[in-house]
Amino acid sequence: MRPEKTRVLLEQDKCLILQPELVKLIGKSAALLFQQMHYWISSKENIGIVRNGQKWIYNSYESWARDLQTVSKSTINRSIRILRDFDLILVEKLSHHKSNRTNWYTINYKKLEQLLPPPPSKEISPPLSPLSSKGKDQPKTSRPSTQNESFYNTEKTNKKDLINPNTSKNSDEKSSNLNLKKPFTQQMVDIWNDVIQPEVQTGLTKNRCKMMIAALKYKFDNCLQKWKHYCLQIASSDFLMGKINSGFKIGIDGALKFDFIRKIFEKNFGIKNIISPSKKEDMDSILRDIDNSSLSCEVKNLKREILHALGETIYQHWFKDCAIVASSDDKTFTVLAKNRFYRDTIENNYKARLETILKKRTVIIGGERLE
Repeated sequence: MRPEKTRVLLEQDKCLILQPELVKLIGKSAALLFQQMHYWISSKENIGIVRNGQKWIYNSYESWARDLQTVSKSTINRSIRILRDFDLILVEKLSHHKSNRTNWYTINYKKLEQLLPPPPSKEISPPLSPLSSKGKDQPKTSRPSTQNESFYNTEKTNKKDLINPNTSKNSDEKSSNLNLKKPFTQQMVDIWNDVIQPEVQTGLTKNRCKMMIAALKYKFDNCLQKWKHYCLQIASSDFLMGKINSGFKIGIDGALKFDFIRKIFEKNFGIKNIISPSKKEDMDSILRDIDNSSLSCEVKNLKREILHALGETIYQHWFKDCAIVASSDDKTFTVLAKNRFYRDTIENNYKARLETILKKRTVIIGGERLE
């Protein structure tokens, strides 16, 4: 093919950028979608809306797939879950109309800096175009011909970090929780084998080491005690341990996936309430706050029940600052959410679980921020 024809071909097509370090962390498809989101947020075109100094864009899964051309709708759905699990994107419903359930997206650049620090000479936050947040929500409609510049750290990972990251110059301060007598990956496997007791003892592989590094750092704060507590939670589930469906038992590779970890934290799969020493201290502190509050006895009891039903993390994040109203017949209670985002999240993720566990009808209300 002659050079001039090749040049025309390249100019007419779209160039998709992939950053190797991000691909290692979240996978190729999620990295590709993340790069494209960054492009649109960085774009100076009159696209999206600005809320509190942050630019938000929206697109359907089908449109994202058409935009990227190389992935399917289901892959987009999975990639967005991965990005949310890493806290790399924020997703909210920003429409003023209750019937409009459109998801709007923005990038959590602070989290990105923590995961992949940029080179000192480059800025990471995108410039915001002077859009008005008072106007109508404007969709992202056109597709760019090229993508923006890269923004990830290109420093290579030292292979010995796969064995013990404590030797790395960038090791986390919390690594003091790790036992230096053995590589922490081996310690994690030992804990897994001891708690889960698989039929075949789990060993180490290169890919498994990478998954362990990511899970321990981003989900368990580099604390092996938290990893052990996580394994004990898995062991408390009859379903995951193969006691209900013979022939199935969770493996360590599945247990290391961030989406699965989130489900365990939310006590899916019949996870029983196992409280670690650190969590017990947090739980005791929350219970003292409830007891010392000026709330009625009925509301205090409801808050205690929600805390025990959903756990300390979910309670602290979603219910601690919500007002609770108990009914006179003790068969219904109402949660007054701080805003629509809290209302929708509680409604979609926790209402059914509360009704199942507490055996009470649960009403979630909330619109604009309640004073």
